[in-house]
Amino acid sequence: MPEIDYWVLENSIARLAEFRRERPDLRFAINLSANAFETQDPTEWVRASLDRHGVPASAIIFEITESLAIRHLGYVEREFQSLRELGCELALDDFGTGYSSFSYLQRLPMDYIKIDGCFIRNLLDNPVDQKMVRLIGEVGREAGMRTVAEYVQNSAVLSLLGELGIDFAQGAYVGKAVPVPSKRTMPITLSSKDSNRPSRSGA
Repeated sequence: MPEIDYWVLENSIARLAEFRRERPDLRFAINLSANAFETQDPTEWVRASLDRHGVPASAIIFEITESLAIRHLGYVEREFQSLRELGCELALDDFGTGYSSFSYLQRLPMDYIKIDGCFIRNLLDNPVDQKMVRLIGEVGREAGMRTVAEYVQNSAVLSLLGELGIDFAQGAYVGKAVPVPSKRTMPITLSSKDSNRPSRSGA
């Protein structure tokens, strides 16, 4: 599995280097498995790959699931700090599915919290989900982290997320997977709370 992680990293960074020739502002978010953080020095491997392809560390956001983060919390905490010192950003994926989700935020140096889709699917009809999403947004702001809602499927959910204080949205309504990055922002910002439609313009 570590070999697959490194293959994904190497090839993602290589493709990003190609795309950035036309769009120098383009950034990639790359998901990592637990195995990538169970090697001796993943940060040095990332540094070497970035140098090899001429990609700045600031163009990479590494996503890690909450379940992985708590699996080896002390070790992951050190490695995350090392990646941030390198210049990469970090996102905690599937947030809210763990037993003590909020307790990790003080230890993990995250830039983004990605709210698990289980809280978004029935958001319009479930007041408990609405309260949870609002709480995650408030805690994220207090911790200096930006929030991303996954699984946004329609304009009503997008609008409600803005009212609940969430920063970004992604999902089929915002934009579907494509082989070549488009010029519109993905995920989109919810800073403009008065719009019921996602912006299709580029970032």
